[in-house]
Amino acid sequence: MRKCIISCVMTLSLFLWGITPASAAEDNNPVDIVTGERWMMSKQENKLAYVLGIESAIYIEHMINKRVLESKEDKQAVLHNLSPFEKGWVKAFEGVKREEIVARVDAWLTAHPDQQKRPVLAIIWYELIAPNLPK
Repeated sequence: MRKCIISCVMTLSLFLWGITPASAAEDNNPVDIVTGERWMMSKQENKLAYVLGIESAIYIEHMINKRVLESKEDKQAVLHNLSPFEKGWVKAFEGVKREEIVARVDAWLTAHPDQQKRPVLAIIWYELIAPNLPK
């Protein structure tokens, strides 16, 4: 069930970006990667939808973990079962509006035009989340 939900969220995210299975299959990649180049050419509402898709996947994962752990006494274990990316997102962007997350990605890509071939998720993780996590 978990894989199905995550697959549905990712499919929705790709659909919102205008990526179809046919376009992804052209280079034998089952998921078309959103690069910095594509990000910078995208409309604001598409960028916000992308961030919403990530947040939705994290929320779904959180709720699945919560249901699995409902019978356990340690309710904080829900957060501990999230992936490093999910935990990092929660810590780095707690209380941050989607518009601000988009602005941070935009600012980083503007400051590093030579990095626009990188996947946006890699930029978010390595440049915006990981540097701000406790060592």
